[in-house]
Amino acid sequence: MQGLEAELEARDKERALHDRAVEQHVDTFGQRAVDVERGRQQRLTQIQTAGQWMLAADTALETGELDVDNALSLADRAFSNVRASAARDGQGSVVVHAERARALIGYARDAANNRDIYGARVALQDAGLELRLTREANLAREGTGNVLLNP
Repeated sequence: MQGLEAELEARDKERALHDRAVEQHVDTFGQRAVDVERGRQQRLTQIQTAGQWMLAADTALETGELDVDNALSLADRAFSNVRASAARDGQGSVVVHAERARALIGYARDAANNRDIYGARVALQDAGLELRLTREANLAREGTGNVLLNP
């Protein structure tokens, strides 16, 4: 009888250890989901900021103002933040579109520095498309399934 009691006690201890491990895994999974959603929301804010600075640069270019370097730098920095956050969270398509937007902002900066208002505005228009694609990729829920499994 004592052997049976000892065996049951060992099983109870093993089950308790297993239950604690499962609880920890669920807690970690839940926290990861919260972190991923927080990152998604922060990226949306950065995308909006980038868009506002791109619009400010385009408005200045439309009026003939060529000194848009500061606005474009701020837009580029916002996309850089989006890219870093998306890379950390495993959002590859967000990273790709953010990098494309950054490249187009660089083209716009170069065109403005060369006094090519038309070229700068076309590059900003293309960057606007990438901004839209970045936002859409960031909002795509199917991308988060694999992210939540990453530790």
